[in-house]
Amino acid sequence: AESAVEGIKAALQSGENPLVALQDLATLLEATSSRAEVLEISSSVPLQLVLGYLQTQDTEQLSVCCAAAEKMLGAVSPAKLCEYKSDIELGLQHPSHLVKGLCLRQLKKHC
Repeated sequence: AESAVEGIKAALQSGENPLVALQDLATLLEATSSRAEVLEISSSVPLQLVLGYLQTQDTEQLSVCCAAAEKMLGAVSPAKLCEYKSDIELGLQHPSHLVKGLCLRQLKKHC
């Protein structure tokens, strides 16, 4: 699984075919059964990198990206989540209800 995670990270960093990379990431995250596994994936694929892909109007990419980000954000501690508070607040201005919903759920849970 580690090489899969590195492949996803490389694909997201290159920006080539981000939808496929985000789908692979979301699938991998959904298959994890523990918070520790999600945190391990998050240590390889930075959440900041994933959040950057929310800057789109592509509904499918937004949906997949939100699913991955939600799983990753759900695993971080409240103190760590507050490091992303400005990103979350920025997301509240996003035109998509998917992103706004993700951000509101995170703020409600932790901040």
